[in-house]
Amino acid sequence: MNKQAERNARGEDFQEELRRSWTLIPGWRLRIKDGRGGSKPGDEIITLPTANLLIEAKRKAKPYLQLSDLRPNQLYGLRDFTKALPQNEGLIAVSILNDELDECYLLPVRVMIETMKETGKLSIGRETLKEIALEVPRTTINGLPGYDLSNVENWLKERRKRN
Repeated sequence: MNKQAERNARGEDFQEELRRSWTLIPGWRLRIKDGRGGSKPGDEIITLPTANLLIEAKRKAKPYLQLSDLRPNQLYGLRDFTKALPQNEGLIAVSILNDELDECYLLPVRVMIETMKETGKLSIGRETLKEIALEVPRTTINGLPGYDLSNVENWLKERRKRN
């Protein structure tokens, strides 16, 4: 398998793991299908009792998130979704998966942008992710890999109180 096909398969696996994980939380989900030209703003919309989320999932072998990991329409879509309503949040789900690491983080796009502006860098390393994002633990769901997203709403409430 060539490298691009391998990356695509890893990303699709991650998206499926996240979809499986959201089913354990009360809410509504809508998968945003890939359109021609790659113009979708994210992978999925999740409505929770206290928040609306637009999620873009990225699985990485390297332990950092780069601005270039997001296409411009994804960056603008996540940002504009966040601005549309007070309860909206555009989130990047970052999975770092390699021989040494298997970690997942949820990072608000606005926090990603602010952090990159403050540091003057176009990437965010694993140590910074641990400080500014929600680390989501691995779990199994019906014998399949997934994530424990049970703390997402509390985390979002706490973030809103601080901002």
